[in-house]
Amino acid sequence: MKLKPLYIYIILIITAIVLLVIFSDDKKSDEIAEVNSSSIPNDDIHKGMNDLASKPSSSNVNREIINKLSDLENYVNENPTDTLKIREYADLLAAAHKQEKAISLYKRIIEIDPNRLDIQSYLAVLYYNKELYSEAKKAIANILSANPNNTEAIYNMGLIEARIGDMKAAKKQWEDLITNHPNSKMSDLAREAIESLN
Repeated sequence: MKLKPLYIYIILIITAIVLLVIFSDDKKSDEIAEVNSSSIPNDDIHKGMNDLASKPSSSNVNREIINKLSDLENYVNENPTDTLKIREYADLLAAAHKQEKAISLYKRIIEIDPNRLDIQSYLAVLYYNKELYSEAKKAIANILSANPNNTEAIYNMGLIEARIGDMKAAKKQWEDLITNHPNSKMSDLAREAIESLN
């Protein structure tokens, strides 16, 4: 997987959803659970409403997430080289705003397998979100050193440059992207980004 602006938004959306699930108010769930199923008519219109009390709520989803995190942590501690489970655990931690721990797990994956460009992408996103732009640039640079034609990484390097205020460097990244990869989706985004600078 390569770092795209879309992935930044997806991670933010997943994070928001997890937070909503974890910290949402239980009042609505409690009110639904209190509905007396015997008072609901058993006809076509109300079919299935008797099962509302068994639907997922923030209280049982919260427990599920906590249990999942605990199970993954135990598994990863017992199997420190299982990069698939390490990544699953890191992804869940990142979505739960536990970025420091997620970053350390992603770094562990890279120590085991330095060729994991997808993990470099995740690191770049986390560093970018934490405003650690020099670290984000290093992660993108690692991707580009392995694959200089990675259009998403080229585009995202421009985003980082723009974010730190170096509009000249950002524009150069995007212009090079347009010149060298004129028919890529990322070159279209680069054109829009350059227009937004003007």
